This record gives sequence, C-alpha cells and structure tokens, in this order.
Amino acid sequence: MTVEPADLLAAIEKRFAVLHTLARPWWVVGGTVRDAVLGLETKDLDLVSPDPSRTAGQIAREWGGRPVNLGRELVVSRIVGGDGTADVAPIVGGDISQDLARRDFSINAMALGSDGSFLDPFGGLDDIRDEVIRIVDERNLIDDPLRILRAARFHSTLAFDISDETLDACRRHAHLLANVAGERIAQELNAALDLGDPPRLVKALSTLRIDVVLFGAEIDASTAARASHPNVVLGAIAWKVPEGTAEKIIHMRRRDSGIREMFALAGFVARSGSDSIAIPVRTSGREAAAQAAELLRLVGREAEAERIELFLESPEIFRMNPFLDGTAVMSILGVGPGPVIGQAASAVFTEQLEGRISSREEAITWLEARREDFIP
Repeated sequence: MTVEPADLLAAIEKRFAVLHTLARPWWVVGGTVRDAVLGLETKDLDLVSPDPSRTAGQIAREWGGRPVNLGRELVVSRIVGGDGTADVAPIVGGDISQDLARRDFSINAMALGSDGSFLDPFGGLDDIRDEVIRIVDERNLIDDPLRILRAARFHSTLAFDISDETLDACRRHAHLLANVAGERIAQELNAALDLGDPPRLVKALSTLRIDVVLFGAEIDASTAARASHPNVVLGAIAWKVPEGTAEKIIHMRRRDSGIREMFALAGFVARSGSDSIAIPVRTSGREAAAQAAELLRLVGREAEAERIELFLESPEIFRMNPFLDGTAVMSILGVGPGPVIGQAASAVFTEQLEGRISSREEAITWLEARREDFIP
C-alpha cells in the first residue's frame, strides 16, 4: 500500500487548520495518521514535538483552551477546543524513529512531518491494507499493559484481525493489566464499547484472556456477544459473577450510560415474584427498561423480560405523572408526613400505571376505600 505524503498532510491540515500556525518541526503521529490513511474523520490530533510545551501553548491560544497534563510518566499535554482534542507529547528518545519504535501497533507507528516527510518503519501501511493489528515490540506491551486491552478495542472498532504473534504476546502478558489504574481501563473499555462492535469486543476479551483479569472470571462470550447494546454486554457479563464482582463491572461503564438503572431494574424484576414492577420500570426510563428486558432474555429469564415488555408496549407510562401527590394523600388519609404516605402514594400510582385507575377522581375513590389498609 502506498500513500502520497503531500496529499495526506494536506488532508490533515485541512481538518486541523491550527497546524499552519505552529512553529516547526512537529510530527503528526498515531491515530491521526492511521485514520487519515483510512479516510476516516477524526476529532483527535496526535502530535510530537521537540518543544511540546510551546506547541501545546500555541494550540491552546488558537483554540481558546488551556493545556492539561495527563499525569502519566510521559508528559503529555491535552488541549480540548472547538476543533477537537489535541495531545502533544515530547519525542521519546529525542528521535522520531525511536519514538515510533516505542508505540503499540504498526498501524499507529507512522509519522507525518511538518516538512512533508512520511515515516513507516514497521509496515503500518501494509497492515492497514491487510487489516491486521500487529505489535511493534513485545516489550512495549510490558511497558504499558493497557495496550493489550487496546488491541481488543481496535479489533472491535476497525474490524481488523489480531496477528498470531500479537495474540500470543497479549496472552502472555494479560496478567499485567491488573497493575493498570482502574480509570484508564474504564476509559479504554468505554471507548471500545461506544465506538466498536460489541460482539467482536467480547470475543476479543475472551480470546486475549483479558476477561479473567478485568472481571475476575472467564466470561460467557457466546451470551454477551448476542447483546445489541454496550450496557447489555457488560450486564450479561456481570449477571453470572458474584455480586461484589458484578458491581465492579457495572461501575466500569461511564455513569451517564444508564447501565446502573438497567442492571438494577433487571435484578429487581428477576427477584420480584408477583410484586408490581410498574414504578421501577417507569422510574428507570424507557431506554433502560428496554435494555433490562434484553438482558433478561439473554440470561434465560424470558418470563421476567415479558413483564417489562408489556410496559414498553404502552410508552405513555413513562410520561405519566401521579394523579395524587403527597399532600393530596395526607389530606385524604387525614394524617401528617410519614412512611405511610409514601406507601399509599406508591400504591395508588401503581394502580394508575397498570391502567386500573384513569382519573384523579378514581384515584381519590380508590384510596378512600382502602384507608384502613394504610391507617389501621
């Protein structure tokens, strides 16, 4: 595979106009070059510079942001602005060739210089053509074991195969992931879940033997791989491990994903027996409820999944407000604030959600008739 460096640089400079303003020399590296070769749109600009502080400062002034030190052994400045995210690093070893030799995979070990030069010492272009993920050097996995999880991410997001030697090396060193900070693992895992193909990711986690390190047990890849949503993927993994481990797995997912609501609802419905699930379903929200139903079906709890799906057939319940609030319930029962008010309000709202009460008047009548159930 061949590329025309001038055309590649022009495409990257068109996407990141800030490059025209930077003092030279600098090199575009990593995922920015890889994605440009693949013709993919990217929001991330990866640069190395002999004077990274100066380069980061120049980008920050142009973008109206400020450099943030990522706080790893290698001082990397990150700038977030309207044009995207830029990571600026020093040249490892003081030479761009040495810098590329320290990178994870050949497809990320290419550099495009400000002078138009193009470096590809490890055959990244050929591996992109062949759709292969290949390590640059096994020692680089040991230096930063997170790269093992990154192999699974690229397998998922790019749909590239992992070469045999890379697969063997990742398996040999998978245990080292236990030494990586949890927040870095969570960030990498979330990127793989959000941007990639969940079934491919799950199979890679199992094949690379990452599952035992991350989740404390071998995962049921065949079940999790059938999930259509990232939350359900992790939910299926968490369902079959001890409760403490399950909680850790669920907390790997970013908080705004809704996975906590989904997993809590699935667990509640699985334990609920004949108890009403109307309020928990409504509180969880339509998206979390749909995911909970999918999870329950995946783990063989079809009857419980169907209970949730009955409510999903009536989307209006997710927009309903109670006919009676706490103040109205206190007035009807003739008592002040206390636990009984919440119990009574929940009971009448359940009747409303399940369609047995259709007006405020009916709600009042229902509660008045059962006053003694709440006030002995």
